[in-house]
Amino acid sequence: MSNPKNLIFVVEDDNFFLEVVTDDLAENESYSVKGFSTAEACLENLHERPDLIVLDYYLDKEDPNAMNGQEALKKILAINPEMRVIMLSGQDSLGLAGDMIDSGATDYVIKDMDAVKILKKKITRALGV
Repeated sequence: MSNPKNLIFVVEDDNFFLEVVTDDLAENESYSVKGFSTAEACLENLHERPDLIVLDYYLDKEDPNAMNGQEALKKILAINPEMRVIMLSGQDSLGLAGDMIDSGATDYVIKDMDAVKILKKKITRALGV
């Protein structure tokens, strides 16, 4: 009997980056990965009980009025205070990273050339797999 896969939600409004991250994570047989381009879509699917959420900070590429990652983080943690959420952002700011951790994020990854590699390590650490 095999172990159930860890369900990971990836929330990212850049469709190319969303595809890169979800495809790369799906190569790990321990994960089942679902991608969402809005925080609202992620929140609507929390009933699926993901084990971890990768959440972009800025989610307004298509809709300037879209919920941002910080708002989504608060709503996710209000529903499930134990949820592991790794914030993802192009903002290379220790202040923002600290704010996200203080708000309950498990970790913070800067979108750069090594983002996917770093994200995979942080997911492995967070899930203990």
